[in-house]
Amino acid sequence: MNENTGLESISRETIQEAFRKTKEDMHLPIGELTLITEDRYEEVLEKVKECFVLDEPLGKAVGIKWSPFLESFWVKALKTGISLMVVNPEDNDIIGFRISEYSLRKEKMPDLSTLEDESLKIMGAFLLHALRKANFYDHYNTDEAVHFLGLGVTRKYRKRGFGTLLMESGINLAKNLGISPCYITGEGTSNFSKRIYERLGFDVLSETVYEDFEIEGKKVIQNTGEHKSMKIYGKAI
Repeated sequence: MNENTGLESISRETIQEAFRKTKEDMHLPIGELTLITEDRYEEVLEKVKECFVLDEPLGKAVGIKWSPFLESFWVKALKTGISLMVVNPEDNDIIGFRISEYSLRKEKMPDLSTLEDESLKIMGAFLLHALRKANFYDHYNTDEAVHFLGLGVTRKYRKRGFGTLLMESGINLAKNLGISPCYITGEGTSNFSKRIYERLGFDVLSETVYEDFEIEGKKVIQNTGEHKSMKIYGKAI
């Protein structure tokens, strides 16, 4: 792929036009679909804390805590400019979000030894293990993808279909960016997210059982409740 015609070359104007087309095709029961802009980052990060620190099974199992490192991690993804949210127009409250970024084969895997937080080391090691098993880039013979980093619906709006609607919106936005073919990858860490990925036709590239994962012979991820594994997904659109 010519590096000048890939995801990294997409302009803000192209993203805006892709979003306009995406919004036209989406029909929400309540709320308005918007791109996440910098003026809403602080509010979005509060919702990320709720969904991924307090409620996400992998994070809960390893005891992850919010930190400057995590904040910078999520802000980096938001700055890509392709993340979406649904907002309640009555009070401007965030109903849910689909945070996405670009994933590139050329990017180096992070050095986990530099992390001080043990819970982040465990989570990072688990994710890297699962990603290596999935072998996404070779599977699709591509050097880039849209990475679905985080899908979240705030507590009072759950079980109303917003997760699926946000996922569909993310797929349509990626499709409307004008890259053909465009590839999407993402992780399903709970039964809820896995059902959405599979309902929308994603390929399962790997599955890793939480309680089977070991570091130096010790099982390090336990007490994940009904959520027994993480799957890595891919899709060509």
